[in-house]
Amino acid sequence: MLVPRNAPIVDKVALRSIHIAVNAFIRKFNLPKGDRDDLIQDVALHLIQKVESFDPTVGSHAQSHHQHNHRSVSSGYQMA
Repeated sequence: MLVPRNAPIVDKVALRSIHIAVNAFIRKFNLPKGDRDDLIQDVALHLIQKVESFDPTVGSHAQSHHQHNHRSVSSGYQMA
């Protein structure tokens, strides 16, 4: 994957999503707010490590397959 030289590793949208998720996690598990920066860094690092193995074509197929199966099971029908 080619990335422009000065491009951020984690873009603003991803970073905002990480902040929202970490804040929710802190509230849900009543963690000290002082842990926020460490958790944000951990999640961002995990994202960076996983981005190389991400394949959007597989993800969208798997997602649509999951939704189709979920509709079939929830409506009482089973796929053969």
